[in-house]
Amino acid sequence: MELAVLGPVLVVRDGDPVDLGTRKQRALVAALGMARGRPVSVDTIVDLLWGDAAPPGVAGTLQAYVAGLRRALEPDRPARAPARVLVTVPPGYALRLPDRSIDAVRVDHVVAEAHRVLASLGSLGAPRTVDSAALEHWAGELTAALALWRGEPYADLGDSQSVVAERARLEELRLVALEDLAVARLALGRHGTVAADLEQLTAAHPLRERLWGLRALALTRSGRQAEALEVLREVRQLLDDELGIEPSPELRQLQTAVLRQDPVLEWTPPPSAPVSAVPGPPLPATPGSGSPHPGDVPPDQDPASRSGSPPASAPDPAAPGDIRPDPAQVSGPDARSSAVQAIRGPRHGPSGPLWPLVGRDAQLDALVATLEASEEGPAFAYLVGDPGIGKSRLAAELAAHAESSGVTVSVGRCSQDEGAPPLRPWRDIILGLGADLPDLGEEHVDGAQFRAWDAIVSAVLEVARDRPVLLVVDDLHWASQSTLRTLRLLVESAERGRIMVVLTWRRHPEPDGLLADVAELLARRHALRIELRGLGADAAGDVVEAVVGMRPSTQEAAALRARTDGNPFFLVEYARLAAERGDLGDLLHEDSPPAAVQDVLRRRLTRLPVDTLGILRTAAVIGRDVDIATLARAEATDADTLLDLLEPARIAGLVRDEGDDRYAFSHALVVDTLRAGVPPSRLARSHVKVAQALEGTGRASELARHWLAAGPAYATPARQATVAAASAARGVHAHEEATELLLRALDIAPHDPTATLRDRYDLLMLLVESYRWRTLWPQLVATIEEAIEVAEEIGDPDLVGGAAISMTVGGLWRSAPAGEVNPVVVDALRRTLDALPEGDGPLRCRVMASLANETFYAASHGERRALLEESLAMARRLGDRRLLLDVCQILTVTLSEPDAAPERLERITEAVALSAALGGGWPWVVSTILRAATLNELGLVDELWVAVEEGRQEAERLKIPFGHLVLDTLELPWRAMAGDSGRCEELLASIRRGQTLLAIPQDDDAIGSVLLSLRAWQGRLDEAVDIAVSYAELQPPNASISPVVAGLMSRAGRLEEARSFLEAHPFDHADDHWHVVLGLCFLAETGLALGRPDLAAPAYEELAPLAGRVCCAGSALAFGPVDAFLALAAAATGETALASRHADAALALCEAWDIPLAARWLVELRERHAF
Repeated sequence: MELAVLGPVLVVRDGDPVDLGTRKQRALVAALGMARGRPVSVDTIVDLLWGDAAPPGVAGTLQAYVAGLRRALEPDRPARAPARVLVTVPPGYALRLPDRSIDAVRVDHVVAEAHRVLASLGSLGAPRTVDSAALEHWAGELTAALALWRGEPYADLGDSQSVVAERARLEELRLVALEDLAVARLALGRHGTVAADLEQLTAAHPLRERLWGLRALALTRSGRQAEALEVLREVRQLLDDELGIEPSPELRQLQTAVLRQDPVLEWTPPPSAPVSAVPGPPLPATPGSGSPHPGDVPPDQDPASRSGSPPASAPDPAAPGDIRPDPAQVSGPDARSSAVQAIRGPRHGPSGPLWPLVGRDAQLDALVATLEASEEGPAFAYLVGDPGIGKSRLAAELAAHAESSGVTVSVGRCSQDEGAPPLRPWRDIILGLGADLPDLGEEHVDGAQFRAWDAIVSAVLEVARDRPVLLVVDDLHWASQSTLRTLRLLVESAERGRIMVVLTWRRHPEPDGLLADVAELLARRHALRIELRGLGADAAGDVVEAVVGMRPSTQEAAALRARTDGNPFFLVEYARLAAERGDLGDLLHEDSPPAAVQDVLRRRLTRLPVDTLGILRTAAVIGRDVDIATLARAEATDADTLLDLLEPARIAGLVRDEGDDRYAFSHALVVDTLRAGVPPSRLARSHVKVAQALEGTGRASELARHWLAAGPAYATPARQATVAAASAARGVHAHEEATELLLRALDIAPHDPTATLRDRYDLLMLLVESYRWRTLWPQLVATIEEAIEVAEEIGDPDLVGGAAISMTVGGLWRSAPAGEVNPVVVDALRRTLDALPEGDGPLRCRVMASLANETFYAASHGERRALLEESLAMARRLGDRRLLLDVCQILTVTLSEPDAAPERLERITEAVALSAALGGGWPWVVSTILRAATLNELGLVDELWVAVEEGRQEAERLKIPFGHLVLDTLELPWRAMAGDSGRCEELLASIRRGQTLLAIPQDDDAIGSVLLSLRAWQGRLDEAVDIAVSYAELQPPNASISPVVAGLMSRAGRLEEARSFLEAHPFDHADDHWHVVLGLCFLAETGLALGRPDLAAPAYEELAPLAGRVCCAGSALAFGPVDAFLALAAAATGETALASRHADAALALCEAWDIPLAARWLVELRERHAF
């Protein structure tokens, strides 16, 4: 078992993550992990988890958390056997794990030992006592240790003094590791890359003098003495300004040495040593942080060793590069198929042949084996590594093999430019499969976003039903949100078909957000994971020989490998530069050899004609994929002249002719280098030229990107183009991209002299719609409040009302958390009512209904009912069916009191008919769901199942996952009471899948209601109690969940705990909202179990009019007939005959409703209490 605390807490047992449960349970694990096996007192735990806000009865709550964690950490522990991991030790608890099982402890050990070994390298002129093998080893160990950080350490804990101190200690440890890693890499001669890294580190940590000194040394050894002196001057000024002190003696000594060009600064290669001399074991992988997945190919296993050569002591494994030769130089057997070309470049089309693949036998064999396995069912693989390391090259080789074997290959590449159209990789994939592009539907049809993703996935899987398919999605680190959501749906839903999916992305930064979700899902699908690293010296020699036609000497190959870290793209560019100069040896031994791939590219670019270089800079602004027509317009020249100017760059291998008047840069690093060489003002002017060239082409997202990059002076076209691009994104249901564009438009609007307050209001309302599509409630509420503020400033009550109703109308939700009201929205609604003209009108009607909804927890039942009745009457008078439908739906979610259930059923049945007359779709599905929930509450079970089936069929037809999610949640408790465990597990998996697909922001216990029902009826009552306790923490005080917790404790035989919990969490049954019936039923059960007629009597009085209904909370948590709980309440008060009559009625309902487990539970209670 392993524990990771350098980020959100994570526990892995036998390679699989452990579900630790609620937020507080995870925080408890983090608190115990911070103690590293030492006991932590109960008082300390309470302080860490709750601070000064500990709830009443916190000791019992903590015990429930401990019990839940023990079951999660040791699921195979026999009943009543002592815990071995989370143990009770006076005065509290301890987490007993080996030190090396905790990532923070492992980092401690590695950094301390590395610092000891590398300490001798920190002084100028110190003897070089650490050999190259040890340097490589410790550089690798430190890199692995730094990779263990996944975020803020102990992220699940608050900011108590002890936690803050430990985070500060770990941050200092991380900085020491970064400094020592730079020391090791400098000793290995990697000066250029170290200088680039240290530039970022000194900016982030400006007062760490050691970082500044290492940066100056790296620059000096890169032949950049002037920059080194400027760095030392900068740190001197900074220390004087910030602290009023002089630099340390070490920095002053370094400055003197640089000025004198002291030989002590020169790099001396470290002494060599046999591999066996490398000290210490490797740092073990940490859960969730690059640890091997099932099917991983070890990244540092030399593939050639599998066939007996080279010897086991060979350097790092060879990895193929992202290499593109001059087509005039290589031909014949090295040429590859169109599938390979598709991966090499942004689009399908002709391309130059590739260099021979070197050093990748094991990885390619593993991919081919996975491809063969995909004949039996879907298979997945993903390739990760640094830029230029050869991810695309390896995928291309697999594609060539697949095509030669009769497999249909299709490729989608993600663009590095923000302006790429959403879903473009999937468009390319579908076209590559020879399939028709699916119709993505109307822009504003509800549920269409998921339907768009599903249509794409269905088109892909349809092809894979008939023939074997290989899909490659390249450069996922640049993927749009919509592209990733579609990919996630494909990975999750592909169960049949002959299909293999290969994905590539960069190793750094670590995946987050949706890409991290995809990576986790791939691990669960047992995807093949291959991490690519640099080439060894022999393989580096092979690549150089392929480029220049002459093999470098052993010493030259080793020097190249050291200088480039074996990065294949870097190697090729180095070799090309050497070929242009005429001698590799001279390049390697010059005073200031290029130390980073950008240095090499800059030198190669400066050898081009000046006009060619200018054209390339404009082309780089357009992007990696360039069409000649746009470039010609931007440069105000004709296409033929442009092609002549591009020819030197094509011959040099910097760009490729893709055919159809399209060119592509050979690698993203070429684009980055060209852009980096242009001053900001000139770069902005280039964006203006490109934007003007794109006007009228229909390429909305690209146009917006360029106008935005042109700067504030072009705010007017930037705002207009960005709004248009957001509209285009919504047109293909890319709502994440639309949201980002709208936020950019809002940011640029203050710089636009033509933008009015009304323009800002319109932007905010578009953003409201985007947030509603994405169910991002906090952002939605904040945007509604800002729109209200802007509308007030404009002075238009119609606009104020339009913003204030947006949470209710369309969302059917409230803008404040449970138990609260939002004063901004409520006041706006009241002011709108006062300002609107007297008489009927659609806005007045919707404002009144929205006010009833928004004041749910503040206004009386009578006030809310009056507002709803008047809005309903007004809608009827206006004869507006859409308006009447809105009001009927709002009434159903607002009049939630139990005695209003029959009226709600009438209104929502009317809404079903209205939505059918208006064309069905999303409004019909929502109305049917609300009707099913009301039927559930009323106990009209036969009609309930008809409504569920009709709603499910329409949700499936329209591809509305929200419909399935709610209906699954409603159905599962009934299947649990029926004892249908198989169907329950199917529904539970479907609910979890629906939450993922919808990306609904959920609390930890969002699925708690269905799990609670399931575990209770499965007899796993302790688990049900744990879920209920954690769920209770999320509810307002006096909520109905309190008696549910106590009732389940009573069922589990934990009577004293039930008594204590109910005393600490009293239930106010005067609350007459949708969840009160559930609370009253369990109050009756608790009263019987605890011998408390004072609890049962009021419960009976409130429940008696509800006989024949279901004990539930709206659409969730069905627990059998109310009559059963009336029987328990009567028995608790000594009314045995009355209890018997209610029990007979309840058993009859259990038989009619086909819920035998509920009947068995009631029979057992009758026997125990003799009624």
